[in-house]
Amino acid sequence: MSKIPLAVDPNFDDKSANKKAFWISFFVTLGVMVLISAILSFIFYFTIENIGSTKYPYFRVIADAVGLTGLLGVLVYLMGVVSSKGAFDALAYGVQLVFLNAFNPKYRKEKFPRTYYEYRAKKDSDGRKPVLGILLASLPFLVGGVILIIIYNLI
Repeated sequence: MSKIPLAVDPNFDDKSANKKAFWISFFVTLGVMVLISAILSFIFYFTIENIGSTKYPYFRVIADAVGLTGLLGVLVYLMGVVSSKGAFDALAYGVQLVFLNAFNPKYRKEKFPRTYYEYRAKKDSDGRKPVLGILLASLPFLVGGVILIIIYNLI
């Protein structure tokens, strides 16, 4: 039996794994954003009052839905940036601790860190970073929404 741990593969290419993870996050985010945009269009069409009194009601609904979807995507990315700096670590540690105390009284014998300092050191050693695919998938929606809203107001 080899003394090399299973997690270490000499043929493992870290750059190709990072590229694959980036493209997967990009396309998953893009699909979710198209779905959100479609749902928002449906909701806006049936909830906005006096939608029939405007000149191009469908254009306004699509412009609002696409712009709002892009804005929400950018805000999710910014929340990821803040989270990667450790802004929500205390909250995450506290919630995990409450659930472990409630449902698993022997959690101290498991691999859960004993103190917040250990938890934070473990999270920092993992190398946290925000997912760039979210930003790159939401920017076209944001720009497209702004352009559509400008066009709608000019017509």
